[in-house]
Amino acid sequence: MLSYRGIAAKLLESAGAEVGDRLRVELRRGLFEGLLMPRPELADDKHLVLKLPNGYNIGIHVKSVRSVQVLEKGRPPEISPPSPPPPSPSLPKGSVLGTGGTTASRVGSRRRAAAPPGARGRDPPERGRPA
Repeated sequence: MLSYRGIAAKLLESAGAEVGDRLRVELRRGLFEGLLMPRPELADDKHLVLKLPNGYNIGIHVKSVRSVQVLEKGRPPEISPPSPPPPSPSLPKGSVLGTGGTTASRVGSRRRAAAPPGARGRDPPERGRPA
């Protein structure tokens, strides 16, 4: 199953559910209906992600799921990058310079904040310890 693995994949397979399907998920504390969204490749195998009718995404821990019912078969979203615009001889050529930011960063394990790529070993000292 695309993007789900482990216990989450087993749960979805037992219900015949696939990414893009509209599901009804019954939990111990309620009921949710929404589209089953894909998960990042490195995500854990303990959560399902549904897009609710109001547009919000929610994560559901598989241990809290009582049942999964496919309400409507769908198809996985097609995600493809847009094609570049055609060149225009009347415009000057330009360059794109990546300046970083959270998207181009990684999260440091000690400070739990974004660090620029290549900033290894630059985490601040732990609290209570001198620099």
